[in-house]
Parts: sequence; structure tokens; C-alpha cells
Amino acid sequence: MATAQDIYNLRRAERNRMLAGRSPLVALLDGLAPGDYFSQFNVLQQLTHLLIISPSAKAICNKYSAGCVWLIDATYKTNKYGLPLLHIIGVTATNSTFTFAYCFMRNETLADYLWAMRHVKEVFQGYGLQHAVLTFVTDRELALMSALSDTFPNASCLLCRWHINKNILAKQRTAFQTSEAWQEFNQTWNELVAATTMADFETQLAVMHDRFPAASMSYLETTWLVYKERFVTAFLRNKHHYGHVTTSRVESAHASLKKWISVSTGDLLSVDSAVRLACEGQLAVVVQQNAKQRAIVNMQLGTMFAEVMGKISVAALRGAHRQYQQRLTNDGNCQGLLTSTMGFPCSHAFRYRLAPLAVNDFDKHCWLVQPTPTPTPTPIEVEVVPVGIEAALQRIAEDYNDAVNHRKRLLLDYVLAVLETNMNDPVQVRTRGRPTRSTQRVPSQFE
Repeated sequence: MATAQDIYNLRRAERNRMLAGRSPLVALLDGLAPGDYFSQFNVLQQLTHLLIISPSAKAICNKYSAGCVWLIDATYKTNKYGLPLLHIIGVTATNSTFTFAYCFMRNETLADYLWAMRHVKEVFQGYGLQHAVLTFVTDRELALMSALSDTFPNASCLLCRWHINKNILAKQRTAFQTSEAWQEFNQTWNELVAATTMADFETQLAVMHDRFPAASMSYLETTWLVYKERFVTAFLRNKHHYGHVTTSRVESAHASLKKWISVSTGDLLSVDSAVRLACEGQLAVVVQQNAKQRAIVNMQLGTMFAEVMGKISVAALRGAHRQYQQRLTNDGNCQGLLTSTMGFPCSHAFRYRLAPLAVNDFDKHCWLVQPTPTPTPTPIEVEVVPVGIEAALQRIAEDYNDAVNHRKRLLLDYVLAVLETNMNDPVQVRTRGRPTRSTQRVPSQFE
């Protein structure tokens, strides 16, 4: 009968066999395909950034996801170096989520996020996802918001409503002496966020100014309403979020990853191995959910939906069917808000329609069978690196031969320093997560 020590010894022996005398970092990089990761080192050859594309990302994007909605958030305490883990999550037509990429970063400055997002954009182009409909949902991480706006200028960047509400609770609850007063404030705020027209928004805002403390209203306007175009319903027209206005799915994905990682003291190789196992499980769920919805035939929807059953997601069909039932009772003017954000026909479109719905009446995000994406041939502007050792050595030799003596000495010193320096593990950093006994982050003081 095997003991715990026997199992430990076997695992240790297998790890040593896999490392084959290499450091865990070198073993990790050796095991990654060239197009599946991007890395950056400092002058001391210490790793500062490592972006890894999920092994299941391409398969899911080719068949099950149009790549329209992306949820991005960072999690902490996943590795012994204290590097934040930036988690990029995609959403399929069946509302299944999958890890598209994960990035270990030394810091969370604008430069760090720009580095990560520019490489994500490069992968998007390679996967044929560089289309007009791109929506990112994040928390109020200003550096990340700026990086997304710079890298994807035509994309919609939304703020997570859940994080907003939790931050308001943390900052303003003490301003109200009774729970009833707080509930009234919170409900009125949610009505403001849900306003569907500019007029309703302005009216509701005036009501709040009349009824609630000036300090609380000042906090709302200076902290959140300056970004109203990113989360207030009235300003979300033509921003295709398909109902994803929070990053709660990312929080669930964080929890799932940490179950696979199991400890917060592993090296990057062990973390990557655990994440890869999690990604394999995600792919299985995505395939299962897609096959299940393609097999559903709901006769109660009627002939209007006969040609799209099994081709459009259940959530989109149900949403469109509710609009179909309201076609004769909705007398208001069409604002175009529903179709431009959810991707299916509204009640006004059904009012005079006789022909059955077709797949093209729904946004591609709702399609259960995705067309083969076309990669974008034009790459983004990235630093050009010499291809091949011969070309690199020839360039060094030419520069050396043309240089003055002082520069020749500098070139030789630099080349020798590179040859004598190995790739080193990251330096341990302190992040802004919870205290050391926790493995979670608190950007809104409530996670």
C-alpha cells in the first residue's frame, strides 16, 4: 500500500525528470510554442512579464465564440513571486466562459497593461477576431482602462456594475444613519443606472440631488458618473455587451483557477500546469453546452422561430420570443437600445414581420455555429527582432567592424554579459491584495 511519502517521492521524481536539470522557468518557456506566449526580461535577465495564450483558446474561438465580449480582471496570491495574474476571459453564445489568456506582470502600471494588451491584440489579429464588435468589461482600474482605450480605440469599454455598487456600499453606507435611508439611496441609484433615456437619467439625477446628502452625491459624480458612458443603460446604445455588464464571471473563474492551483507558493511552471488543466475542463464544458443547445427544439416558440432553433443560443431565442409576445402591446417608439446591446430583434421589429427569423437576424455572438474566422494579415506595430542566429551575428559583426574602439569595447562587454547570464526567476514583489493570510484581492473592499 502506497503511503503519502511514496506519492510525494513519485511526484518529485517525475518533476525532476521533466526539468532535466533546467530551472522551472526555462522548462516552462521551452514547453511553450513560439506563438503561444510573450515574455519580457529586464537588464538583469529577470522575468518581468509573461503572457500565455490558453491552449484551448484557438479551438473555442474558431467554433464556439465570436470573440465579441471580453471580461478582464487581475487576481493575486497565485505564485511565490507575488506577481499579479491578469486574467482575460471570453464568453461563448451559450454564456459559457473560457480563459483566453493569462499574464504574469511585475506591476500594474499603464506600461504593464499596454504591453499585455498590445500582445493580446496581436493574437486577436492572428485568430481573426479583429472585428468591429469588441466589448471589454473591467473594474475601475484606471491604468487598464487607459490601456484598452489606447490599444482598442474602436472597442466599447464598460465598467462592472457589481464592483461599482460594492464600492458605493463601502464608501457611503456610514453616511446614512438607518438601513431604511440607505436602502432608499441604493434603490434610487440603481434606478438611475437603469434609466433607458437621457431624459429619464437627468430627471432621476435631479431627484437624487434633492433627496440625498450633498457629500454622497459629490462622491457619485466625481468617482462614478464621470464614467457614466461605461455603465448607465441610457449611454450603452450600440455597445454590444449581450447582458454582460459585470465581471462576476471573472471572479468565478478566479476561484476555479485557484482550486486547480491549490497553493499560492508555487513557481510559474506549476501554476501554468494547473491553469492548463483548468482550460481543458473549460473546453469540455463549452463543447458540451454547445451540443446540448444545438439539440434543443422548442415547439412552443412557434413557426416564427422554426428556422433558427438549434442555430441560435437558447438565451437569445428566449429574449427574442419575449419581444415577439410584446409586439402588439408595445406602443412606444423604438429606441434601438435592445437590439444594439443584446443582438436579437426587438418587439418593434416583430410588429409587421411575417417571414420566419433567419440566423442573420441575430448578432454573431448568438450563433451556435461560428463561421471560420479570417486572420488579419496586417500586423500591429511591434519591435522587429532579427530572425535567426546567423542574421543576428552578422548584424553584430557589421556594427562591431564599423565602430570606434570605445564602442567595440562596449559591444564586446555586452555580448559577453548576455552569454554569461541565464534567464532568472522574477523578483518577489508586494501587491495590493489582502493581508498575507488571504489569497484574494479587494479592489472594492468587498471581494
